[in-house]
Amino acid sequence: ITSGAILSAGAGANTLSGFTGITSGTGNPYYIYVTNPAGSLSVSSPFTSAHTFVKSGAGTLILNATNSFTSVY
Repeated sequence: ITSGAILSAGAGANTLSGFTGITSGTGNPYYIYVTNPAGSLSVSSPFTSAHTFVKSGAGTLILNATNSFTSVY
């Protein structure tokens, strides 16, 4: 992710997987939006850049890998 974010807007369980790592551009934080209160996003690929991690929205975020981010907001 060099610029932008990951958006999960659907109800129910959603999954992001199959990557060896998810990286962020130089100094860019990770932005994850799970907007539907009835929805969830499971991420099984690791976030490999040591940057800030920002989760927003009423849905549930599930991280299933060892990650390298530095701060969670």
